[in-house]
Amino acid sequence: MKQHILEAPSTVVYEWRESHDRRQYKLHAYLDGWEIANPYAIRYLDGAELEEHVELEQLEPGTAPDWYVKDDCGDIFPEPLAPEEPRPLDAFLWREIADKLAALRTGEAASSTRVLHRIDRPWSPGVIEVYGEPDMGWYEWRIVQGGTVLHDSGRHGSYGMQYGAAGIALRDALIHDTED
Repeated sequence: MKQHILEAPSTVVYEWRESHDRRQYKLHAYLDGWEIANPYAIRYLDGAELEEHVELEQLEPGTAPDWYVKDDCGDIFPEPLAPEEPRPLDAFLWREIADKLAALRTGEAASSTRVLHRIDRPWSPGVIEVYGEPDMGWYEWRIVQGGTVLHDSGRHGSYGMQYGAAGIALRDALIHDTED
């Protein structure tokens, strides 16, 4: 195998994606436009889900509901597992995961993603929601019926549609809803 070291620095773009139930965050990272496989998420555990992981001996008996690290096999860890021989990118990603976990545990990482508009669907049961991060200037829309997300512009492509205006996202959601 040959190795060539490029002179130009790489660009890392990353974002935390919050699940619709707001109980899990997944780090998505891209290196020079290529997605990096990241097997870890941060998940809030309580109730039966917490008890299940205590029974599997992944957590200590008496563990309180809190935020934990979850790998893609479903195993739970109290803290992120640092790579054995961290390369700069690995060290950066693991530090980001540890920082997000600490912020969630202290309540400092309240998501800035919020629902800005929620209207009843004009022709069908359910609602249309426009959500996003006004501080970051991006918005998405979703159509929800009976607690199920029927359509979500945030699931289009790698980054979603990322509208620059909430009103435009709402307009497109209404158009999409009439086309179904």
